[in-house]
Amino acid sequence: MGWLLTEVAPAQLWSSLTGALWLDGYNLVLFLTLLGATVGDLAWLPVVNYAGIALHVAVVALWPITGDAKRVCVVNTIIARSMWLGVVVWPLIAWWLGLGTGAVLAGVFVAIFLTAMFGNVGVAAFMTYTAAVVPREERGRFFMWRNLFAFGAVNLALQVVAWAWPVPGEGSSTAGINAELWWLMGLFAVAVVVVQLGTLMLAWGPAMPPRHDDHLPRPPLRDALRAVPEFRRFMVIGALNTAAFACLLPYVPRLLNHLGMDGKHFALLQGNVQLPLMLLGIVIAGIALRRIGGASLLRWMLVVSFIGDAVVLLLTSANLGWLALVCLGLMGLGRGLASIAWIGRVQELAPNHDTRFPMIHIAANGAAGVVAGLGLMLVMPWLDARHVADPLLIDPAWAAVCAGVFIRLVSVALALWPVRR
Repeated sequence: MGWLLTEVAPAQLWSSLTGALWLDGYNLVLFLTLLGATVGDLAWLPVVNYAGIALHVAVVALWPITGDAKRVCVVNTIIARSMWLGVVVWPLIAWWLGLGTGAVLAGVFVAIFLTAMFGNVGVAAFMTYTAAVVPREERGRFFMWRNLFAFGAVNLALQVVAWAWPVPGEGSSTAGINAELWWLMGLFAVAVVVVQLGTLMLAWGPAMPPRHDDHLPRPPLRDALRAVPEFRRFMVIGALNTAAFACLLPYVPRLLNHLGMDGKHFALLQGNVQLPLMLLGIVIAGIALRRIGGASLLRWMLVVSFIGDAVVLLLTSANLGWLALVCLGLMGLGRGLASIAWIGRVQELAPNHDTRFPMIHIAANGAAGVVAGLGLMLVMPWLDARHVADPLLIDPAWAAVCAGVFIRLVSVALALWPVRR
């Protein structure tokens, strides 16, 4: 079990430093901006990422699962992490070929799409795998220690990143690219190497135990879902939460950048404020999962996350210095709770060894993210054009964050709605 407690550290380093899989990163939005992405172009980010999440079931349809959940997890995780190299390699090829900004961004978005598609097959299989090898009463403690180890390593990495961050405008000007972009490309490449080494640790984890009912066929998915009615509500909450993230994750960093926060300062705030409170949230969730259950933990997580996201709407250039500490701290606490709440609830509701439940949950989340992203693609260019014509009008990034906060509020209301007995 020791390998399962430690293999997550390289994965979280990769995701936190590059934004891979969850779009969770100032660095990815800054990277796309330095490649030439406009506010309107950033709407493609949630679309391609969540389309990959929604379509991960197509991978299973084309290549049906023939081995156990662990094998499926390891194989697809290796493929997904390899695909992320395209984010770095494709721009180099496109510049060498003399292609324009549109072609550069298109190739990067394709790499993000493929990473999400194969990566979430691995995520769904991982949920089934850990549900089988970790006793139910130990899951809270297991994920607590696992995430503490991971985010502790991320905290140290962020301190190094903040220290090593180049001053904008320094360094090479080859092909018109500034030092920050070259530095981010190097950071992304190193993160991929590290995370692929971490995949070996996942492969060295305990074997998948055999099914006791292996000779019995699985019921059709529709019948299986009817047998667990609370799972349907959980899917809707997850879909709303993902739609909110589609609005928040690409545009919170952009809004902070507009207000005057640079990458170095953001990395320091992540390491000194967001990550410590995330670790606190992990400890709280790890203890609470067994005592109050996944449903109650999920409600508290959504409330904390909503408050943290709502505070972002109050940020201005004048209060950025202190209010950013509050919103990033609450976001960190919410994400710490979320790191255990979602998987804990999935494993409470899904039948043993049935990978279809986490897969349909992830696919529903991805579909919701695509819908939200397409909405942003329709609205954001119009808002951006109006803002350019009249800078006194609403900031498009602020409007996108506001939409995400509203959707998050709806998910909180649904989670708090009394359950029929």
